[in-house]
Amino acid sequence: MAFIMNKELNLKTLIVKKPLKLDCGKTINDFPIAYETYGTLNEEKDNAILVFHALTGDQFVTGLNPITNKDGWWSYAVGPDKAIDTNKYFVICSNVIGGCLGSFGPSHKDPNTQKVFGTNFPVITINDMVNAQNNLLDHFGIEKLFSIVGGSMGGMQVLQFISNFPDKAKTVIPIACTSNHSAQNIAFNELGRQAITADNNWNGGDYNSKDTIPASMRRAPHRKLSYEPHPLPGIMSEDDVADDEVPVIEEGMETMDIGEEIEVEVQDPLEAALERAETAEKEIAYKDAEIQ
Repeated sequence: MAFIMNKELNLKTLIVKKPLKLDCGKTINDFPIAYETYGTLNEEKDNAILVFHALTGDQFVTGLNPITNKDGWWSYAVGPDKAIDTNKYFVICSNVIGGCLGSFGPSHKDPNTQKVFGTNFPVITINDMVNAQNNLLDHFGIEKLFSIVGGSMGGMQVLQFISNFPDKAKTVIPIACTSNHSAQNIAFNELGRQAITADNNWNGGDYNSKDTIPASMRRAPHRKLSYEPHPLPGIMSEDDVADDEVPVIEEGMETMDIGEEIEVEVQDPLEAALERAETAEKEIAYKDAEIQ
């Protein structure tokens, strides 16, 4: 493993040399993990806390995020004299692989094609994320963490990490999470994907070539449904909805289409319902044209 510093973006990055086999069957190596640390690791190396971020988080738990120039996503809980006291503990947090703030993700270039991966990026699981982050312990020479903590998707990583490495953490703090998705959660996620891929600007996932961003990626309807309180009918307005190093992949590696691994009972009927609705809409439009 090798440490590098992205001076342009001020990102600490670990280059993992050893191969990592992903759950999708692909193997990656020489891939970057971007991370940040807070506090000081003691001589015994037993005061480290590994924090896992949620879906929309990153490695900047607290303090000023140098990319967004905003406070870290958990600034009220992590820092000097706070719940996770950086005067006492050494806090580590990394951007998950598949993320967009320095770790190996879809914005990286495929070394075989020299094009941005985009939707050709390998399918990544929670298990893959924690197996990749385990390399940070080797990098710092930490045999056992004082604690691991995270909420939402971060909590899922906590559960996965302690399942994979039961002797590598003294305490475990999963927050607002589950060990598996419910049918409702799967349906909301599929709704979000369908909304994005149905957008004209999606362009098969190659929207960067047209220098556009699908509007549906900003609206995120599944987040409106699953994360926020439901308003009374007629109260929601339009403003509530719309906001305006190179990794190496082994030779012969193939990537999966989005959703290929998600063959579940909820998703297939939802897709069928969306197709029926689209067909009905076309039929109505055709009949209206005939009448006119």
